[in-house]
Amino acid sequence: MAGGNGAGSTSDKLNGPWGIYVTSNQTMYILDSYNYRVLRWTVGDPLGYIIVGGNGNGAAFTQIGTSYGIFVDSQLNIYVSEYGNQRVTKWTNGNTTAGVLVRFDYYSMHNILIYFNSGGWWKWCWKYTR
Repeated sequence: MAGGNGAGSTSDKLNGPWGIYVTSNQTMYILDSYNYRVLRWTVGDPLGYIIVGGNGNGAAFTQIGTSYGIFVDSQLNIYVSEYGNQRVTKWTNGNTTAGVLVRFDYYSMHNILIYFNSGGWWKWCWKYTR
């Protein structure tokens, strides 16, 4: 179980978990939207570990903005769809310092859904808000 201790910003709490990705060994990658971070939570651990963001809301590549989508690829790289920054950032496996820009869209987008097909090609879908 992840969280369950009320809303908060400590490593045993979540605040607005908008997205989750679960690997075959049941490791959870949780997009903790209102804490502007992604936590890796291993089955049986009482705490999650910050692996993306955790430095407050912002547009620096050490931060993430309000986010609603997450994807983890086969090499455990993490892609975050940032509604607040109108961008998608990639955080390479093992790098918890900063993400890199994958996609930026000038228009205000509600969410970007990210997935890979079996050939490794990217598919992008987004819904614009007005």
